[in-house]
Amino acid sequence: MKTHWQKLLPLLIGKALSLAGLMAPKKTVQASMQIFAKPRKGRVLTYQEKFLNKASAEVVTSNGQEYHIHVFGEAGMPVLLAHGWESNSWRWRKLMRYLGNEKFRYIAIDAPGHGKTNSTYFNVSEYAAAIAATVSRYGCTHIIGHSIGGFCCLYAAAQHPEAGIKKVISLAAPSSLRLIMEKYFSIIGLSRHMQVKTFNLFPELYGIHIDDLDIKNFGAQIQAAGLIVHDNGDNINGPESAHIIAKHWPAAQLFLTDFSDHSLQHETVFAKVVEHLLS
Repeated sequence: MKTHWQKLLPLLIGKALSLAGLMAPKKTVQASMQIFAKPRKGRVLTYQEKFLNKASAEVVTSNGQEYHIHVFGEAGMPVLLAHGWESNSWRWRKLMRYLGNEKFRYIAIDAPGHGKTNSTYFNVSEYAAAIAATVSRYGCTHIIGHSIGGFCCLYAAAQHPEAGIKKVISLAAPSSLRLIMEKYFSIIGLSRHMQVKTFNLFPELYGIHIDDLDIKNFGAQIQAAGLIVHDNGDNINGPESAHIIAKHWPAAQLFLTDFSDHSLQHETVFAKVVEHLLS
């Protein structure tokens, strides 16, 4: 019964939003985007505390918002780690264990609305700005991001060249925010009318056009070299995103796998990451 309602509820929400949009489109778009941008998971759970408590807890402020930073280690190359949707910095534990603490210092940021960052809603451009601010603070010339965190790393490198990012490792990243939102619209069954309204009102709500958040439109601005890692069986962000990113970010190397799904938590991936970090 619970599984049935879990599948039905998103469709009921989409139907309600589609109907409400006929009478109050702007308010409905705002409500829809709040649902979309509010993570339901990703706060630190009790069993994750033991690992995260090994880090020094610090704060970086970007655009008036404080971001929680986990600093693991005191020496070595500082590497920024940016997790994805409904996750937190705990997701990096396997990669850090593989890489070790002799050559690297890990600067893991909790995204808006995630981990120990005290905010409610996720925002791509704000996360990218916070990544750039953290890079500047800790001197992280090399950055790694997973899923939407990888996309935000790419956007940070494009929009904030002053931060000094030299290498970006993108793990299972989507190629655009529009792609993610269209999947969300499909899950809730939002009407085509309300989808168009949402994209048209996006600049007014967020101060940026939805298609500005597309690798096709900012990839040429990325001065950093990079590595794009994606699994051919990724059913969250399909492998087509990796090919699009590679096409519009010519300074990057593409590495595809067939065994690690969306998480990319695999020793072969970790070995490729360390090779790229040290090259």
